[in-house]
Amino acid sequence: MGLSEKPFVVIANKRDLPRFDEKFKVFCQKFPKLTVIPISCQSGDGLEALRAYLFENFMPKPEENEEDVAGTEVETSEGSESSESIEISE
Repeated sequence: MGLSEKPFVVIANKRDLPRFDEKFKVFCQKFPKLTVIPISCQSGDGLEALRAYLFENFMPKPEENEEDVAGTEVETSEGSESSESIEISE
């Protein structure tokens, strides 16, 4: 599968700036077939929606895994916690 055949999403940062909504609307009108997610890294606005979209559309589904990973032990550093979710921090 070539790169042009792989799924993708456009992430529009700077949602917190003046005139963003106006420019975002124009961009979406010019490229109506694109999936565009507006975010602000500074304020964190839109990051939860981005995380949810990426998890839903880009994480492999359990039935897509070819090998059974049940019971597989994961080695972690001492004192660290493991988590199955993706966290986006500022």
